[in-house]
Amino acid sequence: MAFLVDLWLGDPEYRFHPVRLMGNGIERGELFLRRYIPPEKLAGTVLAVLFPLAIFWSVWILLFWAGKAHWILAALINVLGIYTALSVHDLKKESKRIWRDLERKDLNQARGDLARIVGRDTRHLEE
Repeated sequence: MAFLVDLWLGDPEYRFHPVRLMGNGIERGELFLRRYIPPEKLAGTVLAVLFPLAIFWSVWILLFWAGKAHWILAALINVLGIYTALSVHDLKKESKRIWRDLERKDLNQARGDLARIVGRDTRHLEE
């Protein structure tokens, strides 16, 4: 159901999108852990273990209590959560935009459009 909703509606852009919130959480967690755990690899390992566990348990608790209230509520929250994690519709749209930029030989625009979906510095990428 979530997949069909994604194909139909695409991924909405809003400030409190769960994937955006998780990205912000990872950035803050990384800064925090690097400050208090000197070896970078150890800090990264702690983040790589604790962050997914925190997300898993938060979602599990939310779905557990929603299921206690009503199974339909839990199902709707589950579909909404999966829907926000998918982006097939928008990845197709964005990748076509990048393809058109490259066909027009507009490398700077292609880099800018690519940056919208990868969250990395794309300024120095080759075609």
